[in-house]
Amino acid sequence: MRWSGARLRLALGDLRGIQVERAIVGGVARAFEPSGDTAIEMPLGGIDAQAWTDGVPFDIRFRLNGSDRV
Repeated sequence: MRWSGARLRLALGDLRGIQVERAIVGGVARAFEPSGDTAIEMPLGGIDAQAWTDGVPFDIRFRLNGSDRV
């Protein structure tokens, strides 16, 4: 595994339907960035490989807006 290139990806039908309020992973505030037309990604580099085995704490808060389904 190449942990330095790890990314968290959230795919949505329409990016206007999500608003990320807070994203903290491993004690570090992080940001999502657009990834194509229907997804956002967060780079997770910098987290020690051993931490992935032990468990990485995270707090991601977001709002979903839409009228069809989740």
